[in-house]
Amino acid sequence: MRGPCGIARSACTLAVLASIVPLLAHCGKGSEKVVAPAAPTPRSKISAPRVLAQASEGSPFRPKQKDFSSLDDAQKAALAKLETEFWQSTNRDRQNEILDKIADEFCGEETLGFLEKLLSSNDEDFRRRAIEMLSGTTSPAALALFTKALTDPSETVRRESVEAAVNIRGEGVPEYLGKVFEDSSAQVRLTGFDVLEDQPDKQKLQGFDKALQSKNRDVRTTAIDNLQLEGTQKSLQVLFNGLDSPDAETRDHARFSIDFLVDHEFRSTAEAQSWWQTHRSKFDKDLVPSE
Repeated sequence: MRGPCGIARSACTLAVLASIVPLLAHCGKGSEKVVAPAAPTPRSKISAPRVLAQASEGSPFRPKQKDFSSLDDAQKAALAKLETEFWQSTNRDRQNEILDKIADEFCGEETLGFLEKLLSSNDEDFRRRAIEMLSGTTSPAALALFTKALTDPSETVRRESVEAAVNIRGEGVPEYLGKVFEDSSAQVRLTGFDVLEDQPDKQKLQGFDKALQSKNRDVRTTAIDNLQLEGTQKSLQVLFNGLDSPDAETRDHARFSIDFLVDHEFRSTAEAQSWWQTHRSKFDKDLVPSE
């Protein structure tokens, strides 16, 4: 059953991909590179290739995008009436019917106040329904609710909230992802890379930079792997920041990825940036060296 915004009622679980990025090596001289074989059936370009974790059952969840519309006065009045009845009711079946009706007939920012209260419920099922009703929204106004959901004691609620946020847009997305990347659950943390997948370049690169600053090595490593996969001038400059990581393994991993992309090793971000200033013109936007 689907509401007017095309949101399915069933909750899906995230399948965290567990694989090892093949070792990449230079071959020959100059800028010639050996291209690593593609991973079989990749979830997407944004993945978690180096994290060894038990994959969950089910397919990856990517909700249909929905945009909030504005409710007219009659709809606002009807929504307010349903909200009042929901909180006053002690009948679980009736409460579920009300939630179904709100999901089916109301798709506006006016529902956010009600959903925020629902996220504060002591009932985990109601909190999960709130996330389900937010699922797929593009509205920056929903970021506050997704951020609130990250404090939920239930890992399931936190994970589903990040899954539901994959279509979110706005200047606040990188800051939100910074919080996602610090979650105590690896599944929650790595779902944050799904949110990055279709972000505008500015927010995507800022999000990767947040990931490089994470206290969690799995997040930092996944960011480096995917910045290498992006393979552009813009992503390379973010990747340079990994050279100054306080973690030796992260520094080495960033150094290897940069060497693969531009055939040059660096020991610090400053050294890499200085070199790039004088060599940028020798590469196109996708880091293919000029003849």
